Amino acid sequence: MKTFIKVSILVLLATGILFFLSMFSFNFIAKNVINAYGTSITGTKVKIEKVRFAIVGTGHLGSLDIRNPENFTSDSFFKVESISTDIDIKSFFTNTKIINSIIIKKPIIRFELNKNYDSNLDEILKRVMRFSKKIKENTLAEKKINTTSKLVINEFSLNDATLEILVPNTKKIVTLGLSPIYLKDIGSVEGGVLPNELVKIIIERIKKKIINEEINELVNYKKQIEKTKDAINDYKSKTKEKIRNKINEKINNIF
Repeated sequence: MKTFIKVSILVLLATGILFFLSMFSFNFIAKNVINAYGTSITGTKVKIEKVRFAIVGTGHLGSLDIRNPENFTSDSFFKVESISTDIDIKSFFTNTKIINSIIIKKPIIRFELNKNYDSNLDEILKRVMRFSKKIKENTLAEKKINTTSKLVINEFSLNDATLEILVPNTKKIVTLGLSPIYLKDIGSVEGGVLPNELVKIIIERIKKKIINEEINELVNYKKQIEKTKDAINDYKSKTKEKIRNKINEKINNIF
């Protein structure tokens, strides 16, 4: 009986150690894949500091920083402290990885133009397209099926984003809020999308949000400033007129 208990304890300890090592290995591999593959796809440095996944599939990605391409003034295009995710662990042993959810909260997105009036967002998108074209050409040249793992994302959300717009030809930054971005069932119809295709989809949606909403908001912001200036000038004019009238009234009373 005692021998059985000892063996059971040893088995449990061995299982625990094996589990710990396997999860540590998974987190380490996931972190390196995100950093290396992300950098290749975007053509600019991608760095994530922490990756933590539980055996049930819930995960936490900490401190993601996507750097700006060269010829742009700010260091980063996209920064966020925390990303929550939930994955289907079993699917990661197949060629199609299923991600139940990716939730990004409070990221900082910097939008700016370089000297040629190209935006950092468009430049990154061009590099993603270039990477995708290269992958496709290599696959066709080698006449084989692309074995890169595909992704299915059931739910993607980006909330409470801060959009920093660097005003061209100045050092001024206008800070605005970006309305939430929700995407569902990415890759579910076509049996998954490649990682570069996923990056393209997300960047294009961010671009659409900025163009359709935030630039208009920036224009409205500018109009509000102009209206305020006009109101101040009008107030000054009316005040001056009142002062003149009072002075004239006093002069008339004297004479």
